[in-house]
Amino acid sequence: MAFEWEVVVYDKPGTDRTPVRADHVKNIPAAVNAGILTSAGAIYTDETKSKFAGSALHVIADTKQEVIDFLKTDVYAKAGIWDLDNVIAFPLGLAVRLPKKMDGVTLDMGLLRKLTVVGVPIAGYLIVDQQLSQIYPNIPVEKLPLNTSIKKYLKPNENKYIAYCDTFKKTVEADSIDKLNEQFLSYRALQSLVKENADVDDNSTWQSQTITQSTGWRGKYRDTLLWWQWNNKKNVVSNFEKLASWGYPWRMMNGGYHELYIEPTDKDKTFDVYFTCAHEYNDLKDGKVIPEWVQNLHRFYGRMILHLATK
Repeated sequence: MAFEWEVVVYDKPGTDRTPVRADHVKNIPAAVNAGILTSAGAIYTDETKSKFAGSALHVIADTKQEVIDFLKTDVYAKAGIWDLDNVIAFPLGLAVRLPKKMDGVTLDMGLLRKLTVVGVPIAGYLIVDQQLSQIYPNIPVEKLPLNTSIKKYLKPNENKYIAYCDTFKKTVEADSIDKLNEQFLSYRALQSLVKENADVDDNSTWQSQTITQSTGWRGKYRDTLLWWQWNNKKNVVSNFEKLASWGYPWRMMNGGYHELYIEPTDKDKTFDVYFTCAHEYNDLKDGKVIPEWVQNLHRFYGRMILHLATK
């Protein structure tokens, strides 16, 4: 199962990447076309951008070891610039493998091959993301159905808060809510989530992941088909909070909440389907969250799940 990884790798003290930087930049489009890399950029020591400190990348891989193996192929690693013994890597969520063509959405591979990725957020998904954003606009929190279970987590609690909540909706036809239930749970990307109260082992990147599946939608939140939450390991969160205190512009969420919610409409055999994602942060009063382009990747994931599961 592939994940989207946010990766930070620092340059070794005393090294100079300038002589090989052109080769590094030249090889980025090939990694994008191979479906391994979606973004890459330099980290600088100060605002003057006169000296490099390292690199920030977005990598698609199954495990952290695969991320390291990919980094080893880069000219910065071969030239001894990158410090591969101190790589910070954490998964942002499940990666969606894109076909070249889908119902109503086309990926222009020719255009993507021409993109220079450095400084271009989510370049690998740009065209599809634009089209899906038009089909599934972000719904304001106040327009969420009253019975969605995610609403109870939106209020600040114990020095933690939800920094943003993204929701997308699609209206579908089905003979019954049970038929709709079966249709969604037959979708491959959702099948991996059908484990009730599943805890990930200690060797996992996740600290914990609790998932409630279709048995829950007959209870208090009877129309919630899937509900799951996850938490990053505390050392991942604290490492990025430390970087943020030193001036790094972003930091990591504690975890997130996701919900797939079904609501009958006034029309017979017609239902509104909602996919919601919310991220929880420690309230450090600094306003720092994950980068906007990473937030866009999470939104893209939600829109893609909704699009493919309801087609």
